[in-house]
Amino acid sequence: MKLAQHKQQFLVYLKKDLGRSPKTIENYHRYVEAFLRFANTDDAHKITQTTLSAFKAHLATQPLSAKSQDYYLIALRSFLKYLKLQGGTVVEPRGIQLINQTTAPVPIVAAKEIARFRKTMAKATTPIALRDRAVIELLLATGMRVSELCALSLDDVSFKKSCCVVTGPRGRARVLPLTAPVVDIIKAYLRARHDSDTALFVQFGKNAHNAKTLRLSPRAVQRLLRQRCVTAGVTISITPKSIRQYVATELHRSGEPVSVVQERLGHEHEASTVAMTTPVRPESVPRKRRKPGRRDI
Repeated sequence: MKLAQHKQQFLVYLKKDLGRSPKTIENYHRYVEAFLRFANTDDAHKITQTTLSAFKAHLATQPLSAKSQDYYLIALRSFLKYLKLQGGTVVEPRGIQLINQTTAPVPIVAAKEIARFRKTMAKATTPIALRDRAVIELLLATGMRVSELCALSLDDVSFKKSCCVVTGPRGRARVLPLTAPVVDIIKAYLRARHDSDTALFVQFGKNAHNAKTLRLSPRAVQRLLRQRCVTAGVTISITPKSIRQYVATELHRSGEPVSVVQERLGHEHEASTVAMTTPVRPESVPRKRRKPGRRDI
């Protein structure tokens, strides 16, 4: 079978067997396709370690950050693992070394920063502000992933039962409880909406007119958190991931067993939960030098 055909089956495998999101599948398609164009062969046996090294060197010449280059290499490694799983004789996937081997620790957000954040958002009246407050309070109440939050639809939230159904990686669903104040905040936001979209969180304003879908994206959530940090005068950067870690840490401090925290966060492995409940203080995280005018991502 030709590599192009293997690639199509690989994408089906990502969706059906691994439960990857449509966006992930779209990105993997683009990354693997870029490699196949570079390799200029449809025969897996002709892909050697030299081919992989040449592709890695080629990526370094492109206008890509080290992190973006790693995305290509991770997708390629997964594709080669799939070929090996299918019984093919291919170059060893573990031979692909990533460029950015270190991951910066996520600093823990202090409770006083969260309190200041909430105090500012409590005065929300406009549709955008009400939405942002609902997003923030839902993240703080559940510790869900930003991708899970953005994937929520109106039907996933039950006001009667005060809970929401979240679908995590590989299609694993879990039910997360919602407090009465969070339910009221979400209801206030929904009353300010005048659209018929099925997504729980949607875009407003100019962006909504030109968008293919009204559903709020993870990148949009990251942006709104940055903007709200500035408004609230919060000095530390609050991100979806740092909120998730804050929730995990608070649950752990309140005496919840690791297994309960693991279930709440949707972790497949207990080690992931243990690592998340062992936070790093902001002062211990090295600051990165930024180029003038560079936008946060």
